[in-house]
Amino acid sequence: MLKSVIVTGASSGIGRTASVMLAKTGYRVFGLARSFDKLKELAAELSTEN
Repeated sequence: MLKSVIVTGASSGIGRTASVMLAKTGYRVFGLARSFDKLKELAAELSTEN
């Protein structure tokens, strides 16, 4: 079963690090952030790793 998590502040700092680590361990990550451009970069990074 795929587990899901919501990460606030996912575009930088601890939130970004947590998002990457959770995605690498098999979680579906839903990221929330003020910076849409940085969030798109994170999404692209995570989708190329999987």
